[in-house]
Amino acid sequence: MSSSIRVRRARRASLLATAAATALLLSGCSGAGASGAADTSGKQLLTLPREDFATFTRNFNPFAPGQVVAPLTSQAVYEAMLVYNPADGKTTPWLATSWETAPDGKTLTFTLRPGVKWSDGKPLTAEDVAYTFALQKKLLGGYEYLESARAEGTGKVVFTLDKPYSPGVFELGKQIIVPKHVWEKVKDPAKETNPDPVGTGPYTQVAAFQSQSYELRRNPEYWQPDKQAVEGTGLSGGYDKWRDKSIAKSCTWTKHDATAAGKALDAAGYRKGKDGKRTLKNGKPFAFDISVGSASSDWLSVANIIKQNLAEIGVTATVKSPDWAAVVSGYETGDYDTGIVWSDNGATPYQFYRNTLGTASVKPVGTRALNNYHRFGTKKADALLDRFAASSDEAGQREQIDALQRLFDEQAPVVPLFPGPEWGSYTDTRFTGWPTEDNPYATLTNRGDTSVLVLTSLKPVKR
Repeated sequence: MSSSIRVRRARRASLLATAAATALLLSGCSGAGASGAADTSGKQLLTLPREDFATFTRNFNPFAPGQVVAPLTSQAVYEAMLVYNPADGKTTPWLATSWETAPDGKTLTFTLRPGVKWSDGKPLTAEDVAYTFALQKKLLGGYEYLESARAEGTGKVVFTLDKPYSPGVFELGKQIIVPKHVWEKVKDPAKETNPDPVGTGPYTQVAAFQSQSYELRRNPEYWQPDKQAVEGTGLSGGYDKWRDKSIAKSCTWTKHDATAAGKALDAAGYRKGKDGKRTLKNGKPFAFDISVGSASSDWLSVANIIKQNLAEIGVTATVKSPDWAAVVSGYETGDYDTGIVWSDNGATPYQFYRNTLGTASVKPVGTRALNNYHRFGTKKADALLDRFAASSDEAGQREQIDALQRLFDEQAPVVPLFPGPEWGSYTDTRFTGWPTEDNPYATLTNRGDTSVLVLTSLKPVKR
């Protein structure tokens, strides 16, 4: 029996999976999947929206920029050693069955799951994992604390760090793994489009591919064949235990107070003119753009509310909403005024503070940044982050997080707008087994680390 996923594009992208054909269809067309909306034959398609893509490119290179690589590359084709779920704070062993940190905190050992094969039938080995990290560092950098990754036999990978670094377990574990025997033969991995990927994920075989649609078929060698039933493909409280409520309560600058804001601007020399609009000290209008991707109607609504609030105190803001690719490109190079962006979501608040207060991620304007788009950092934060990373004791880590909260209040590097929701919508008319509030085994996003948990849990309705 063949397996496939089909992907289409227009105003909406969809991922469809047929039971008989074992297919996933990813689509951007507004009408995609409509003909099968009532199908409960057991051969129905699963539809996932990807409104952030205008067209699809046959590029399954996991090292390519996010707005270039085909959707599902990191969710259905390639897999990681572990899957962290921010909805319930749990970690699921995936390509690795276990991991261990040495007493000195400078060595991490991951034990791989036996019997896993690549979609071309070759076994997953520790050499693949070690090679992946070498290639990742060469192409994209990162993992500055990682001195080496080496295979210990075929089933264990030993990571040597240059210092104790407790967040490393999750950061290393979440890296998707590629096959050495394929990628070592690629002349220019940075430019490779990888049109016919070899992965360990549940859906790896690319069938028909067009700019408006493509089809992924079931991986015939998947290590969980019983979980390929899809044949072809509330607000998070995860950081509550780290939050110092007394500090949070004292952060008055995060509260909406137009009168106080106006007085602060007056005191700083940005006074209103006769027209009620403020000017900068050089006499130019106090005006700037707010950049948000056109596909995110919720964030556009937020941006327009901010625009209205600013107008009340004499500041002129213009909401600019090209497609997300253009917006993200501006964020990455620093070619923007202001914007609404996401923050890093990790197992602890470490990642959030590292990329809002730390200096390691600060890039000069014009140099591509993958995070810390506001380009701010302080050495005080670096010291606190280093102490957190070096500690394996939660009490010691909490002390550093409390200090980072106070520093965030003092420096105000970004303005927090709302908690990052873990949300999504689904219908159980044709498929069951979705994450719910009572069973948040994964998030409902179709572009996150936990997507593979959903793809391997859904069951088609058959009537």
